Amino acid sequence: MRRTAERAFARLGVGETRAKNGVLIFVAPARRRVVVLGDEGIDAQVGPWLWDAVADALGDAFCDGRYTDGLIAAIETIGEALAIHFPADPSDNPNELPDAVDLGAESR
Repeated sequence: MRRTAERAFARLGVGETRAKNGVLIFVAPARRRVVVLGDEGIDAQVGPWLWDAVADALGDAFCDGRYTDGLIAAIETIGEALAIHFPADPSDNPNELPDAVDLGAESR
């Protein structure tokens, strides 16, 4: 599943931010799997343990039927890490990646 998530990471351009701080939450409902991947900039700051913890918590929430709550908690946890290590600069803070959900075929 990780390789599939890595392909989606590349296809969606998550690794194309200036600070290399993009994060992908990859959900494969049919396989009941979640993978969280951070680009090298944020990964160097927080390490892979954060992504594993977020994926585990999100998977637990999904198993309990708490889909929305699980996603919100995952996004908040990731956002907190990004805010600490990559605080927004009000004079230069473009949104470099789309905020839309991608329903690519590889998530099925």
